[in-house]
Amino acid sequence: QKEQERLERTQRVQERKRKEQNDQWFGDIIPAWDRKRHSPNVQFLWRQGLPPRVRGLVWPLAIGNAMNVTRELFHIFGQQARTARVAGLKSREAESRAHEALAQMDEQGSRRMPRFKFEGKEETIRFIEM
Repeated sequence: QKEQERLERTQRVQERKRKEQNDQWFGDIIPAWDRKRHSPNVQFLWRQGLPPRVRGLVWPLAIGNAMNVTRELFHIFGQQARTARVAGLKSREAESRAHEALAQMDEQGSRRMPRFKFEGKEETIRFIEM
């Protein structure tokens, strides 16, 4: 019984605190964001953690959008980034296979032609006289 009462009291205190924070952010800080964003009080509140309802509004205000990136453009860039990442992974796999092939060629070549060694990079393969 006492434990239940203590939990209910704690929940009421937390709910009141959340409501006060939301009221402060929505009623005082966000409407005057440009003036108040660097104030010690706002910085302190931010470090305490933004209430969930406030996060979606405050982060865009804090970060800004100097390049005027729309939601659609953001999704296009995201898709391009995913495509580039996949291509990069494939490129690294191909590069790894090329280096393995060069190592095998080097090993075989040094047995057949002891005076030469392969030197390989992605774009070029050349013989170096030993």
